[in-house]
Amino acid sequence: MVYKQGKRYIELMIAKRKKVFEDQEKIYYEGPEAGTFVYYFKDTVPFLEGEISGKGVLNNHISSYFYKMLHSMGVETHFLKRQNMREQLVAYTEEMPFKCIIRNQAAGSFVNRFNMVRGEPLMQPVLEFFTEEVGGPKTYLSFEHMRLFEWIPYNEYKKLCQYLERVNAILQGGFYSLGYSLVDITLDIGRSFDEFKEQFVFIICSAITPDNCRLHHLKNDAYYLCEQDSDIDYQTVYKDLATKTEAIGD
Repeated sequence: MVYKQGKRYIELMIAKRKKVFEDQEKIYYEGPEAGTFVYYFKDTVPFLEGEISGKGVLNNHISSYFYKMLHSMGVETHFLKRQNMREQLVAYTEEMPFKCIIRNQAAGSFVNRFNMVRGEPLMQPVLEFFTEEVGGPKTYLSFEHMRLFEWIPYNEYKKLCQYLERVNAILQGGFYSLGYSLVDITLDIGRSFDEFKEQFVFIICSAITPDNCRLHHLKNDAYYLCEQDSDIDYQTVYKDLATKTEAIGD
């Protein structure tokens, strides 16, 4: 697999676009059509405060693979297509002021909050909604908070939870087929207007990569925690996932 794209080509493409937003992993550009954006995946590694050459290419490949898997199972998302080695075309969504972490095993703050052992399986997936300022702590939310701020009515909240549980089930199977169990994953939530249903629907609108999930390597019994104290090296996980997904087909 080739991990780099011609520097001059990238510079020319970027120069023609209007940048809308930038976060730690991606740059958002206006898309070629109204209602679309282009995600440009960067090489930055947030918790290492540095870069790994080619990491953005791997992120794009891995995320595209899982989004195509979700689409094949009839799950709506913002993903439209992978444009090239570093970019995705996505549909505009109104991003909600909260995110969701879906937990299948105990890890991170969940271990301390509920006096559990890292990796302990949960009887059922736990959906934890939260808000978070950049660089700040998470503020966990109940539905009562969401209702208080008029973010989502109860009937839509129930639909959103069912949708996220289905996303989780599919991703669990997808990662398992690659030799990993999905410990947890953090997802951005967006709202989009469905012209066929003539109503707004909630969908996930974040990349699906090792940047926003914790994984357990089934063969080695080792944990990747998207943190510095992981049992598995960051680059090893990326290259392993990218190689396996490429072998299966993208």
